[in-house]
Amino acid sequence: MEKHSGPVFAVAFSPFHRHLLLTASSDGSARLYNVLQQRPVLTLEPSTSSLFAACWSPSRPTVFAVGGADGNLYVYDVGKSRGLPEATLQVTTNKSPLYSIMFNPQSPQLVATADAQGYVKVWRLSHALNTMGPRDKRALDRLAEAKAADAGDGGDGGGGDGGDGGGDDLDYDDDDDF
Repeated sequence: MEKHSGPVFAVAFSPFHRHLLLTASSDGSARLYNVLQQRPVLTLEPSTSSLFAACWSPSRPTVFAVGGADGNLYVYDVGKSRGLPEATLQVTTNKSPLYSIMFNPQSPQLVATADAQGYVKVWRLSHALNTMGPRDKRALDRLAEAKAADAGDGGDGGGGDGGDGGGDDLDYDDDDDF
């Protein structure tokens, strides 16, 4: 596979497609590779900062999250938009790095983040980001089958927020009932 221009800190296979691999790198990009192809089928640049974490949703084939040095969590739905995150959430107040992301496999609306300040936080995704639609699996299959040269960059040129700050798509969950 074509290499990133810096160290890769996270890799995750899609739970819905055996050939799709998500990567997060210090070059500020997240890439989707079909492991049967040399070039990525999709490159996303949510930030100019390094990306340290990447995780697929266990309930939505086209949804994944990445996070990095700028302290933001970027949630993508590549079935809707291949360039901009559906939600961007400022996880840390002083822009310290976000090092880990994990979706809850039993309650997929919950996603946990761990940061350089030592905090672990649990966030609740909107219904739209955690409930599978009738076309989600097919959209992921089409993306995986796309030739890397035809898929293009897909990024927004980097640094673009694209999200709405988390408004209706992502909320901090401070409930103690789980």
